[in-house]
Amino acid sequence: MTLLHYAEHVADIPGRRVVRFQVPLLRDGRRTWVTCEQYDTSGAVVHPHWPADFFARIVGDFIATHEGGPACKRGQVGYAESFRLDAKALVDHAVPLMERQARQTKPVL
Repeated sequence: MTLLHYAEHVADIPGRRVVRFQVPLLRDGRRTWVTCEQYDTSGAVVHPHWPADFFARIVGDFIATHEGGPACKRGQVGYAESFRLDAKALVDHAVPLMERQARQTKPVL
């Protein structure tokens, strides 16, 4: 669930992995190399205390606690059973779980 990458950015997560790299940018007609950084999601997750399936656990927990309410509706998309999730409600659910898991070595979900 790509939306959870946004939650990673707004959460207060000490110790998250960061990767730095250089990219060329055109400035005043000249190529300039600029150092950029982003959270390292090349492994499954951005923090060493997060389980590899952490996003799936977060979404599963959200569905289990919100299904049938306005933030989580079940339905069909084509032949697939699907869920429509409220983006703000999911982020509000995910951020505290991410912050708590970053501070613990045992899974919170």
